[in-house]
Amino acid sequence: MNVEFCVKISVGKRRSHIVDDVVYYRRYMDFDFVLRWQWYFHYISALVQVRHPELFVRTFIGRTDMLTSAEYIEKNVLT
Repeated sequence: MNVEFCVKISVGKRRSHIVDDVVYYRRYMDFDFVLRWQWYFHYISALVQVRHPELFVRTFIGRTDMLTSAEYIEKNVLT
C-alpha cells in the first residue's frame, strides 16, 4: 500500500467552521518531504495570518493511504 501525505492551508472567519478559501494545497508527498518542508508550510500560514489578522488560518498536514489500481481491483471487484 502506498502512503502519501497532503498539506492544506485554509482561511475562514474566526467564529465559523466554514472554509472561505484554500490558500495552499499539495498532494503526492512522501513522509521525508513533509518533514523537511514542514517549516515552509508553517511559514506560509504565518504570512497569511500576519497579512489577514481578522481571519482564522488552519494548517492541515495529513496522511492518505492510496491503493494501486491492482490492489483496488483485488479488494473491491474480486471480493
